[in-house]
Amino acid sequence: MENNIFFKNKKDKFNPDVISNLSKKNSERKKNDFKSSGTVYNPITNIIPKEIRSQKDLIINNNQAFDDIKKLINNKKNERNKQDVDLKPQKIKALPDNLIVEKPIENFEELKNNSVNHQQQIIYMANQGKVKKNDIIVNLVKLGIIKR
Repeated sequence: MENNIFFKNKKDKFNPDVISNLSKKNSERKKNDFKSSGTVYNPITNIIPKEIRSQKDLIINNNQAFDDIKKLINNKKNERNKQDVDLKPQKIKALPDNLIVEKPIENFEELKNNSVNHQQQIIYMANQGKVKKNDIIVNLVKLGIIKR
């Protein structure tokens, strides 16, 4: 207590909670006095040796215990494999409906012409969108909602 820096009254400053907490901790330490015993806690084979005098007493001599453990491990592996098969989604290789082409492309010229036609379609649709936007703006100006 004398070496406790919080307990000393230095310059009229101290923490009174430290005294009560310290007494609580001391009483808990006295109550929880643990004693060692010779029993093994949670053994693998569920066979508790009566007396343990050296490390040789803890060596497992029973091969049947290892066989049981191997069986348990194999059963768990089989269960996990079944769960993997049941729970993992199956990969199906199929094309979406929108990618199926009615007429296959036979040569490079067809591919090139289709590409050019596709680009022209995109440009045409973009121009149509601009025309619609301009028509809307003109109508809003006529109605007097916006001013140019």
